[in-house]
Amino acid sequence: MLGYRLDEIKGNLLNDLLFNKDTPILDPNELHKTMAENHSINEEMEIRTKKGDLLAVLVNITPILDYELNPEKYISIISDISVQKENERALVRQEKKIESQKLLLETKNEQLQVTLDELRKVKINRKSLFFSITTAIVLVILTEAFIDPIIDEYSSFNVYISLSGKILIALMLKPMENVYERILLKRAVNLKSDSI
Repeated sequence: MLGYRLDEIKGNLLNDLLFNKDTPILDPNELHKTMAENHSINEEMEIRTKKGDLLAVLVNITPILDYELNPEKYISIISDISVQKENERALVRQEKKIESQKLLLETKNEQLQVTLDELRKVKINRKSLFFSITTAIVLVILTEAFIDPIIDEYSSFNVYISLSGKILIALMLKPMENVYERILLKRAVNLKSDSI
């Protein structure tokens, strides 16, 4: 698994062959204490192959006890878990990517909501403007058809009264437009809250 032959490792310390200064290894005191208590050791670590590649392994050291429960010998099994560790790292990368996409999607959703709110306001402004223009036309037609003939018949200042009536209508249009706009805005807010 590590690429060594027996004659290459004979007489060498495993720490010198398998670990470098940056790689954490099992604490020898902890190792001896655990082995003295006849407990198994299960540790994940990274070791170096003969070529210098990093290899993720699971080291299992199990004591074999005699009839008096003293350790007779130890069996050590080193399992290559590099693929599992790479899969775990890939999963973490994927989770980070998903989280990043989720944040991006939430940002886009907020921007879309702002855009929709702006479009609603524009639509409301358009409706209120249409309402004002329609109201103005209707009021001018009503004044021309019904009120102006009465003013012409009973008043010598008919031109001034008719003009002041039209100015009064013009002045009243903006407050009426504002009231209608508030009504439309309130309806839009109620529709929005109902859809949520």
